[in-house]
Amino acid sequence: MSFLRHHPVGARIPGSQHSVVVSLPAMADVIGYEERRPDTMRAVQTGYPRFIRHPFLLAATQQAAEEKALNPSACLPVASVAAAKQIAQFLPAATARILPVDDWALLQISAEENLAERAGKLIQHLGVTLPTRQAEGWLVAQGKLPQAEPEKLFSGDADARVRQALAPLLAPVCAADIFLCNSGMNAVYAAIEAVRAVQRPRGRNIWLQLGWLYTDTTAIFQKCLGAEEIFLLQENAPDRAALEKIFAEHGDRLAGIITEAPTNPLLQTADLEWLAATAHRHGALCIVDPSAAGLINVDVLPFADLVVTSLTKYAGHCGDILLGCIAANPASPDCAALQTALAAAYTPAYARDLARLAGV
Repeated sequence: MSFLRHHPVGARIPGSQHSVVVSLPAMADVIGYEERRPDTMRAVQTGYPRFIRHPFLLAATQQAAEEKALNPSACLPVASVAAAKQIAQFLPAATARILPVDDWALLQISAEENLAERAGKLIQHLGVTLPTRQAEGWLVAQGKLPQAEPEKLFSGDADARVRQALAPLLAPVCAADIFLCNSGMNAVYAAIEAVRAVQRPRGRNIWLQLGWLYTDTTAIFQKCLGAEEIFLLQENAPDRAALEKIFAEHGDRLAGIITEAPTNPLLQTADLEWLAATAHRHGALCIVDPSAAGLINVDVLPFADLVVTSLTKYAGHCGDILLGCIAANPASPDCAALQTALAAAYTPAYARDLARLAGV
């Protein structure tokens, strides 16, 4: 099917209920979307699930909240109870209540000004939104939808099939050691949390973001680091002189360095070989995200302790999944500790999303 034709503003692309792409055909539509103009937003009923609350999520939240005699406007849907607990830890004490709903959760937020918006942004940044297929399946089970949307799904072990497809792109990582996440941003968050868990006992509390990265990555540092942690930003990723100065001043306290290769949207790439060698000499760990290029096009694992990437784009080429993955470099001296920390930090991919990815 060719998508090279006019799609009216707000149209789903490719047309599935689970499409993660929405049409903004004119620059005026793009501006209207970014500025949240009412006429544009009325047309945009769905879109990238971390930014637009999908109708299935709205319906599931409404139904679950009413069943629990709660105000739906005070509730947010989250992929799991564990993910809801992660969100709650970044909110003021006693302002969030977690209510299990089968295999997902509602996060009830108190009525304090802007707190619901803050919680919603955290769900976006940490990549733990309730998957649309998970919401759809729950609504079908509740009798609120007649059936799930027919689509091509892999009938076998989708988890194993996706891992086997990714393993050659992440060699020598074993297929079983690849973490399949709820979204690419969840992979980024889990990787940051894993490095924090490993480096905090060593007294390392400084983070370096290298390059102007995808906005939610920066937001994680702005909203989730502790009061004792320091965030440094070096916008010009290839500037080795600036990096040498940072290492000279902070090398003994650097916990981690995160960068994209290339960066989004400026398409800059640091000298990863030099960066990894210098970071390791100073005891820092490297997280590298090649989402803008895709795993099949670049091999960054030799220069990273952790590789994180979105599977929504190149892997999910049909435009109707939201997934990500993480791999720890077996050559990293902290590989085992990082894998243990990742297991506690990430939100696993939803099974039907994996079945869709494996089936395309």
